[in-house]
Amino acid sequence: MIRESGAVVGRDGERAALGEYVRRGVVVDVRGDIGDGRTSLLDAACADWTRDGTPVVKATACGERPLGTVDALLDAVREQFDLTASPRLLESIAAATSLRSRFRTGGNVLGLAHEVGRALAEAVGGQRGGVAVIDDVDRTDAVSRTALATIAATVCSAGAAVVFSARRGSTTPLDVLVSETVELVPLSDADVRIMLARRVPRFPLDVAVVDALRTALGPLFRNPGTVLQTLQAMLADQRLVVVDEHWCLTTRGGEIAVPAKHWLVRPLRQDALAAMLSARSPFNLEHLSDLVDVVGADLGDTGLLLDELVATGVLAFSESGSSVSFAVPALAAAARAVADEGLVDECRAALRARSTSQADRALVTAPSPRDPGWLGSLRDHVRARVVAARFDDLHAELRRCLPEILAAAPDPTHPDRQALDEVLAAWIGALLHEWRTDLLPEVVAQMRSAGAALPDDFAESLLEPVSRADWQTAAARLKTMSAFCTTAAGFLALLEALTGDQKTFLEATSNWPRLRRMAADDLRDAAAHGDLATVLESALGVRYGSVEHSDAAGYQQMLRAYHVGDRERALSLARRMEARDPGRRGSPLRQLSRVLAGEICADGGDFGRAAQWLRGSSHRMLGGHLVSWARCGLRYRTGKAAAAIHHGWREYREHRSWGRTSGLEKLLGRLIDCSTREGDQDMAEILLDELEELDEVVRSGSTRTAVLLGHGLVRRDRGKTVECVRLAREREDAPSVARACLLLSDLSEDPQPWLAELYALTKRHGSSRSRANLVGSMRRRGMWLPRQRSRDDSFAHTEARVAQLVSDGCTNRQIAAVLEVSEKTVESHLTRIFARTGCRTRVELAAAWLEGRVTETTA
Repeated sequence: MIRESGAVVGRDGERAALGEYVRRGVVVDVRGDIGDGRTSLLDAACADWTRDGTPVVKATACGERPLGTVDALLDAVREQFDLTASPRLLESIAAATSLRSRFRTGGNVLGLAHEVGRALAEAVGGQRGGVAVIDDVDRTDAVSRTALATIAATVCSAGAAVVFSARRGSTTPLDVLVSETVELVPLSDADVRIMLARRVPRFPLDVAVVDALRTALGPLFRNPGTVLQTLQAMLADQRLVVVDEHWCLTTRGGEIAVPAKHWLVRPLRQDALAAMLSARSPFNLEHLSDLVDVVGADLGDTGLLLDELVATGVLAFSESGSSVSFAVPALAAAARAVADEGLVDECRAALRARSTSQADRALVTAPSPRDPGWLGSLRDHVRARVVAARFDDLHAELRRCLPEILAAAPDPTHPDRQALDEVLAAWIGALLHEWRTDLLPEVVAQMRSAGAALPDDFAESLLEPVSRADWQTAAARLKTMSAFCTTAAGFLALLEALTGDQKTFLEATSNWPRLRRMAADDLRDAAAHGDLATVLESALGVRYGSVEHSDAAGYQQMLRAYHVGDRERALSLARRMEARDPGRRGSPLRQLSRVLAGEICADGGDFGRAAQWLRGSSHRMLGGHLVSWARCGLRYRTGKAAAAIHHGWREYREHRSWGRTSGLEKLLGRLIDCSTREGDQDMAEILLDELEELDEVVRSGSTRTAVLLGHGLVRRDRGKTVECVRLAREREDAPSVARACLLLSDLSEDPQPWLAELYALTKRHGSSRSRANLVGSMRRRGMWLPRQRSRDDSFAHTEARVAQLVSDGCTNRQIAAVLEVSEKTVESHLTRIFARTGCRTRVELAAAWLEGRVTETTA
């Protein structure tokens, strides 16, 4: 389910079962794990019963003092019935209170139980058929345990029901009286999404945040208490920021961890076992006896705690049983957060000493100059990181220890100097890979002061051509400035070839055997869009594995999502990049991701958000043709057709004057589209001729696709438009397929096949604009949209879910995020709900839902 009348989510069936059992006047046991929402369910059920006029007394068991639970029940009766009580009830309360005041540990427990039970029975029993609710009965104190069965039996004999909750697997004094049991199962992912949406202010969570929580928490993601505690901790620690009207995850604070006060983490707080487990994962149990001596712990106590953590699901054994690891990443992160850092370092040092593999030693942690043989170990560590392409890890580690390394660096004549130079070269490569150009001048200055043979203007003379994508100049300067940067220079020269003419491209790829000819178009498109990760994958093969949290990988994923038509995922990836590490927002890849996000918003008709994304971008930067293309589209869609064509054509000629060719077909194709829509045939012909000349120079799949589509738009050439669809399908270029299908629906006598394909694309990932184009084309042809499905129960259920979320105060954007639909779809559902129910405002709809006047049937 999606929502109920109250704060609880996903428990419709359990609430209905509780209502039925209470009407029968039996003892009901509510069972679940910690955090499953037993208390929330009981609170919601009590609200239901109270609203229906059913007498309710609710108390929470207290195990902190003798008779704490009995006192809680007696206090609950007083608080809820003192003002309106009958004389008999007041008499029962007075008798129970008097007996309790005279009670001592050795007193008459059964007599007290009888009087408290009689007071409860007077409060909720009789013809009114009420219910006594006791939460957390398994926490009851020892004295109250002997009284609870008598109290519950007295209440039931008066015709009332007793509902209590306890942890799954625990024993309680009321077990012998239980007639029915309600088991709380983990929530569904859909229910968790809705629960999370309710707990964040104003804006919805970006889907990447939900995915990150699901990955970090694993099976605990479906535990309401855990996921809400973790979310609240992230908000309190400012781990979430608003980007593009969505809450997005920042890198501040590192990994997602469950809070230190979480019940699964409490046993590890400041315990030596946390340090051992944090030193290496999975943790080999054969190291336990050695490490307890290192941290000064007791082997027996540590072993018992380890067994307890396995039993509670914090740790899990390997298949062989020789090692343990944390069951979910968020628990591992929490353990590292509460572990003593000094003990962790001591454990890591001990583990390195035991390791027999050089690569194993290198991957534990970056060595410090204080360690024996640090320079050789550091080189091994760096090599291991480079082989695994962990450039983000390498960047963070070397940045942290670089001052120490340089301070202890050997002089240029030392035999180990070559090892240091290799480490420094890897540092520069990691900076360039992660686009940390803001740090390069400072790092170069430090290296030069330590004796590295780098000229004074090394950083500036490298960054200037890189920033404008002049790869040839950057490569030449690297070759002349530093002998150990030849690999980087060769890679920059490859980028120059990939973004140049056909002849240069063929010559360059012949020198890189890994670049297979069949992937040529993909490589050229990647280079044209600034997608360095794809180029590196092809050039380095299995040695390169882009890291999820790097800008290179994020932008690569965003481009791929856009090209296959998954715009929502592409936008989510752009937000994720924007929220990470504010110091990197000026990097070229961040700017290109913002440009692509602006294009997606403009295509969806959200021009304000599009302008926000595009603000500050320049067509002179790396991938500047994409800036020109996106700004041209935004101007045209906002009614500035003449300005769009004028500025776009002027910027195209500027790009050509700078020697750029790759990627410009996108800008020319857009200009042709705008010109034909405006009926400017002369300008369209000029642009098509220019596009054909560009294709002669570049001769890529992208330019060929653009030329074929241009002939369809300008000269109404149906054959070439059909060929465009075929080529675009092969290249998985969903935007070009959609545009060509729309055009073919006007050029063909039978538009049905093209509209069907366009409909399929629009149904999966279409924007509001593409849907509008589709509707317009079909209406001109006298055709109707194919029906997605009939108005059946599932459709009514969707509209009921919309009504439920409106009653929670969710905005259309939040509802769209929860249901994973567009805002336009939410608006359509609301229009139908208002018409069917007679409600005129969201407030009226919310009131009608909460009062039960709107149900899934009426919605």
